[in-house]
Parts: sequence; structure tokens; C-alpha cells
Amino acid sequence: VTTDVVVLDMPSALFLDLQACQNNPTTFTDLSSITNGNITNWTWDFGDGSPTVNDQNPTHTYTTDGNFNVTLTVTSDFGCSNSVVIPTIVYPAPVADFTAPVGCPDDTIQYTDLSTISSGTIVSWQWDFDDGSQDNVQHPLHQFQTLNDSFYVELVVTSNFGCTDTAVNLIQTHPFPTFQYGPEWAA
Repeated sequence: VTTDVVVLDMPSALFLDLQACQNNPTTFTDLSSITNGNITNWTWDFGDGSPTVNDQNPTHTYTTDGNFNVTLTVTSDFGCSNSVVIPTIVYPAPVADFTAPVGCPDDTIQYTDLSTISSGTIVSWQWDFDDGSQDNVQHPLHQFQTLNDSFYVELVVTSNFGCTDTAVNLIQTHPFPTFQYGPEWAA
């Protein structure tokens, strides 16, 4: 008795090795392949206890930093499966924060960066003063030209790992006080 045996191709699971930032969406890129047939199912386990995902190129947000073993299992249209586990580093996110003292109109105000990061260093500061001006120093000086107005000052900080965070504070400028004098004001 002679029987033909069909040997089906095994898919090869693979994805782009990457580094991620805490609290920032990270897109995982599938690089899996198969010689004959099609890959019809992807199962991602991100290694952080979150539910598995079946998208080909999913986006995932890690809420903590650390090392996570990401597992991708691919299945062909003939039911053959293959898995790969690749360690992924999730770097800590900086926490952007700043203060600005209340000043008088036309005062140049010193903004104080209070941003922190649990490990690594903050290497970049990008300020947007909501009046058309920007700065990229850690503790900038700024003077608003418009009085009796509100400005949403934004600070974006970036770590040495490329992770970012943004803080926005409302700054209000007030007009000079007015004084009236004359005989009608005398008591």
C-alpha cells in the first residue's frame, strides 16, 4: 500500500524587537512568514498579565516599567502553529511638572521645571507658552505681552530613553491696578 503524505509548511513566528516607554502606546510589528499557505491567526501575550490580543500588528500600553517576555503565536490556514518569545524592555516615563510664580504685568517670569523620572535622566525640555513663543531650556524666563488673558503653558520632557510626558498649566495675566484720585475721592 502506498499513501501520499502531505507535509504542511510550518509558519515562522517573528516580530520586530523593540523598546517601549511606560504609559505610551507601543505598536508591535509582525514579521512572521510562511513558505506555502497563509498565516491566519496571531496571538500576542505581552507578558504583563493583560489579556491576549489577536491583531496582526497590535498596539499595547505598559503601565509599569521593566522587562517583559512578549510571546507571539502564529497559526497557518492549515492549523500549524509556531511561537517566539522576545524580551521587551519598557523604560520608565518621566513625569512632567513645573511652577511659575505669580508676577506683575510686564515682569519676566522664571519657570521652574519640577519634572522627575524613577531611573534615567531627563535630557530635553520643550516649552510652548501659548503666545507663539517657545523655549528649550530647563528653567526658562518668559514675559507675556498681552495682559488680562489666559495662556495654557505646555512642557514636554524627554528622557535619555526617548520617553516623553507633558504637563499643561493655566497662566493668567492681569492688568495693572488703576487708581483714581481727586477732590471727589477725598473724605
